[in-house]
Amino acid sequence: FRSLYSAETWFRRMHQCGHVPTAVTLSMLLNASAEACDPQRAQYWLEVMRRLGFEPRLLEYNIMIKSWVSVKKIQQAEACFVQLLEAGMQPSAATYGTLMHGRALLGDLAGCRAWFQRHEAQGGRWNLVFYNTFLKACALARPKEKMAARCYMSQLVKDGFKPDRTTLVTLAKAIFREPAQKLCKELGVDFQGITEGGRKGKRALKSSIE
Repeated sequence: FRSLYSAETWFRRMHQCGHVPTAVTLSMLLNASAEACDPQRAQYWLEVMRRLGFEPRLLEYNIMIKSWVSVKKIQQAEACFVQLLEAGMQPSAATYGTLMHGRALLGDLAGCRAWFQRHEAQGGRWNLVFYNTFLKACALARPKEKMAARCYMSQLVKDGFKPDRTTLVTLAKAIFREPAQKLCKELGVDFQGITEGGRKGKRALKSSIE
């Protein structure tokens, strides 16, 4: 859907034609609400699902969590996590990743770590997205968590992950550009090549489309 309005207009037309909504239909409306950064509307569609006898799946809970995180209402997102557990669901890597992202947006490195530890306790493993999330938490912390950011960057390379443009741009925000370039040189990472390469790729793609 191009917008939440178009999604709900489509739903109303279906209803007027006598079509019975399915779980998939309602999930799409919930997702459209989340994409519109409207968690209250997403919550409304979740309740509609329940009223019509459809039990929310992990997908719907993850959408609700993402919706609350998108407006930095992290406590509400974490309340959805509790509801997920109470419903007997097993959180996914996406669930934990979104909750970590929520804490990172607040510059809450300790909160970010706490969610990763819960993920790890369930057998979860590191990936580049998690490292980028930790770097974001370091960059948005006040004061900035410069030492922690350095440690995460070093560990990322040691674990065999290849940093992307998001990694290095976020690192630069956490410890500033010149120290980030120096650290990358020490770790054998091409800071300029990766950061400038991402920009060139986007420009080339835009040109090919035009």
